[in-house]
Amino acid sequence: MPLKERSQELVDRSKDWKNIVLPDGMPVDNLRPLLKKLYKESKKVDKLVDKGGSDEELKVAIFALHDVFHELKGACNHVM
Repeated sequence: MPLKERSQELVDRSKDWKNIVLPDGMPVDNLRPLLKKLYKESKKVDKLVDKGGSDEELKVAIFALHDVFHELKGACNHVM
């Protein structure tokens, strides 16, 4: 399963996003907490993979992570 093989990559990329310098005009107060939440949720997925979580547990975790991504997308869409 690609998630099991690449969960660390999710953590690495979300950490990059968490630490990114946001461009002028972006709602920093809204985005910063969401970027931190994205990182936190990606770490949860990775830890679940490491401990051998079931496919059902992984499904729930990856959907939670996906929901945060949509929150971020929504926050960015309000600016554009």
